[in-house]
Amino acid sequence: MRRALDAHIAEFRPDALLAHGIVPWGDAVANAARRAGIPYAFIEHSATDLRRLASNRLLMVVGDVTGHGMPAAMIAATARGAVEALSMEDEESLAPLRVLKAIDCAIHDVGKQQLLMTCFALLVDPQNGSVRFANAGHCFPYVLRPDRQGRLGKPGVLAARGNPLGSPRKIINSGERAFSPGDVLVLTTDGLFDRISVSGDRFGEKRLRMLLTGHEMGASGEGVMELRDHIVEQVDAFGAETPADDDMTLIVCQYVRSESAEHTSRESAGERAEGAA
Repeated sequence: MRRALDAHIAEFRPDALLAHGIVPWGDAVANAARRAGIPYAFIEHSATDLRRLASNRLLMVVGDVTGHGMPAAMIAATARGAVEALSMEDEESLAPLRVLKAIDCAIHDVGKQQLLMTCFALLVDPQNGSVRFANAGHCFPYVLRPDRQGRLGKPGVLAARGNPLGSPRKIINSGERAFSPGDVLVLTTDGLFDRISVSGDRFGEKRLRMLLTGHEMGASGEGVMELRDHIVEQVDAFGAETPADDDMTLIVCQYVRSESAEHTSRESAGERAEGAA
């Protein structure tokens, strides 16, 4: 059975944080995703959590467990439970590094250091565009900035290295970055890069970077969904009828400032100018 490529679209707005939902790839997995429900979709050994927090912040956690079957599914479910418990305990002080450490503690005994999970966590504040992130052995997310014509430039990355969760040597690194209005985030699991064609070639990171660079975003919201669909179509065409041997998760997001946030920013700038005068 063909595995699933799930595309999650999130638009960051200070006044209305919108999750546009899941676009599953494959009928059987589509049913599983709908049963799991948004914002959670735990399919096979991939774990994705999109969670709206206080002050309109958005927490994104993407994990990929080694192995398949029930043990891997248990690790993914345990990770989800750890995020759920942590958010209920103290949502205000929730931070990506703390989230990954909580998941690591939760899955350590379940996996017995035999099943590991790569995981990337991001916390986005849509009011000012700040992004805090932490990584435990996961592939880096891409960040792209459109030009005045709406074409995406060359992708950069949110770089932070670490070891997979559940491993005996605990290394989890974190970082922070400011998003500008229009910036696009693309986060995936390595199953997308490892998609094999009929001739045995890997889709790879280079193909994804080439696919992203120069893409015309168009109108806000619609452009993000078009990019999602474009990636899904290209990966699907590349793999053709070759069975995929790994789950694939794709998250495409764009930071958009609302008119109210722009108005607040202009007022603050005017106050600072008056104070300087």
